[in-house]
Amino acid sequence: MASAAGLAVPTAANYNVILLSVDSLRGDVFFPRSETPWVPAQLDVMPRLRALLGRSVAYTRAYALSSYTSMSVGAFLAGRYPGEVKRSGFFFGSYPSDVVMFPERLQAEGVRTLGAQAYFFFAPRGAGLDQGFSVWEMVPGV
Repeated sequence: MASAAGLAVPTAANYNVILLSVDSLRGDVFFPRSETPWVPAQLDVMPRLRALLGRSVAYTRAYALSSYTSMSVGAFLAGRYPGEVKRSGFFFGSYPSDVVMFPERLQAEGVRTLGAQAYFFFAPRGAGLDQGFSVWEMVPGV
């Protein structure tokens, strides 16, 4: 399919999107601001991620929606402010199935969604953050 300008319009079948969200990662690891004792500019502590960054769109001014993971990630996935999203509990709250997460919207459009996690809180069917993911895996051994 082509747009009015003659450009190809992407369909769900040919999307290639990776959303990488890392909890508690210092920004100067990717974007060294100056020579510092803890992250020298010449030290490449994540070479594969830095290589991916070189081929990607990077948002360098991002802010957490909350000061802790549960509320911040849930609100991020729901596309709303934390106070607008139903959840049980507080610190390790869980989100009910009637909270629509953006991966569910992607699935509804035929986009295959995958998630990989390395934090116990993200266990499948635990916090409800796996809603809308075709594949939801925990990194083994953590």
